[in-house]
Amino acid sequence: MSKLDETALQKIALVTGGRYVRSVTGDVDLEAVYQQGIKASLEDLVPVPAGRFVVHGSHDRDRVAPNKLAIEIEAALAFGTGHHGTTRGCLLALDRLVKQQSSRRQANLRVLDVGTGTGVLAIALAKLGVKRVVALDVDPQAITAARGNVRRNALGGRVRLACESEDGQQHELFEFAQVKGRAG
Repeated sequence: MSKLDETALQKIALVTGGRYVRSVTGDVDLEAVYQQGIKASLEDLVPVPAGRFVVHGSHDRDRVAPNKLAIEIEAALAFGTGHHGTTRGCLLALDRLVKQQSSRRQANLRVLDVGTGTGVLAIALAKLGVKRVVALDVDPQAITAARGNVRRNALGGRVRLACESEDGQQHELFEFAQVKGRAG
């Protein structure tokens, strides 16, 4: 296969999540093409500074200053690499809001991140000291990406993940009824 054909397959695989390419090819290692495409696109992403935070991929881990709150994100098919202006704005706002809370109130904060994508905001909240963050999404692939990112940032005990698909099927729902019942 030529380099041009391989690049085209990578782009198609990235855009379609590999679904289209799988249906029209037979002798290509589609998983390898797909992973190469993801790796190539992630290498083009540079770290995103947002106040005390820096959102970055694993390939930039060594470029983050030690005095920053590093959020390592591998997006894969989920939304959220930190490059969108709204993500940066939310990171700045969350930092400001958490700082304004008294230390007693800060210790008791519970936050719900709806539409978590890769988990950037949920991870940021946990890094700011919020003890309980619940992150929800309707996309199982987003929850898979977020779970990996929560682990990557060593926050498994502080960020809980749940997914409910648009058809009402629940996936990995974990004490959500309890969390929902304690609102206030």
